[in-house]
Amino acid sequence: MGDWITRVVAEQCPQATLCLDPFHIVALASEALDEVRREVWNEARRAGDASGARWLKGARWTLWKRPERLTGRQQAKLASIAAVNRRLYRAYYSDLRVMPT
Repeated sequence: MGDWITRVVAEQCPQATLCLDPFHIVALASEALDEVRREVWNEARRAGDASGARWLKGARWTLWKRPERLTGRQQAKLASIAAVNRRLYRAYYSDLRVMPT
């Protein structure tokens, strides 16, 4: 995950195979998704869209859940995200590795 890990392992154990555990993969994907959400939120704030920024800030919990675990309200919010901000919607599905057709 970090250069300091891969470099040291390559030097000390050149025959080793590096692998990542599911916990850290999910953590990295969630971090990347939240970074996109914050960027979109900041863009809305800079554009003077206070209500849109507030709405995006409240989307965090929806974006952290798997689609099958969303409540009806969260499903509606995700549908709104899909209609309003394709970049954020794509980041959500990239996080899950299941982009809908």
